[in-house]
Amino acid sequence: MAIDPDRKKFDTMALKAIQLSKLAPLLTSAAHKLEEEAKRQQSSSVTISEGSNSLTDELSRTLELLQATATGLMKSVQVVRRIADQTRMLALNASIQAAAVGAQGKGFEVVAQAVKELSDQTATATVEINQKLGEMNQRVKDAARFTGAAEPEGATQEVSLTLLSREIGKVAQIAAGQSQSSSNLAKISNDLNSLAESLLLTLGTFRISAHEKCQAVIGQLLADPNILSLQKTRMESSMRAAIRSNHWLELLYVTDARGTQITSNIGQTDDVSALGKNWSSRPWFQNPMRSQIIETSDLYRSAATNDFCFTVSGPIQDETGKLHGILAADVNFSSMIV
Repeated sequence: MAIDPDRKKFDTMALKAIQLSKLAPLLTSAAHKLEEEAKRQQSSSVTISEGSNSLTDELSRTLELLQATATGLMKSVQVVRRIADQTRMLALNASIQAAAVGAQGKGFEVVAQAVKELSDQTATATVEINQKLGEMNQRVKDAARFTGAAEPEGATQEVSLTLLSREIGKVAQIAAGQSQSSSNLAKISNDLNSLAESLLLTLGTFRISAHEKCQAVIGQLLADPNILSLQKTRMESSMRAAIRSNHWLELLYVTDARGTQITSNIGQTDDVSALGKNWSSRPWFQNPMRSQIIETSDLYRSAATNDFCFTVSGPIQDETGKLHGILAADVNFSSMIV
């Protein structure tokens, strides 16, 4: 059977969206780490500035520490820049795929383009921070020249103290600016992370190959004699077999026709906590009860794993068509796509 070319494009968009959803939090984490390091550096520079009225070994050691911190910050900036570049390329590719789909992919394309623009801003911010760090390193070196191993005396000491105080003041100013730039970068990365999540949720309204694959597995279970028996032990046996065969299935569970759960939550382990709960108000129960066909939800974040998931649920019917309950599956979307 021929594969729908648009379906393949949607599948590719899904892969890019998943990759972005995993990359964006890394960028946010790296940016916030950079922000914290920058604030510590600013605090150190202020302390040095306030204590620069004497030429001491302690001051010299503190300057060395400040220089080492700046070197560490440069490494953090490189990490942020590398992730931002990866994010930009992924967003660009996702945008291209969405444009190829046409009107259906317009919303996805708009969000992907916004992600790309924010990653561009992130990369630009890292250049600015690197420049400030380079300038700070030079100022720290200049200040270190005035500390020396032995303290000068009289007028020479006064001149050295004046020059040292001036250089340290410049270091403090640069540190404050660099700290602000790092805070701005952290904010941009937060926005980018939110957009990456929106991109994935936008994609969740499409029905792609992953949905069809899961519906096929649920369809097989709905025809399984163990499921049709409505006997808890037999149903759970078949559900465990399905979990073992399909790593992307997070949970399987069954309710009766009133919405009361009659099996444990079957996942990597069995969980009896939901046994007896009534889910009759939930869309995943109501929709297949009404339509009497397999239904698929939009994407949502799992409260248990924080991963993006969707739920597939279908009616359990006997040979006469009588509806006895609902079989439902929580599916890890990322695991299906990647």
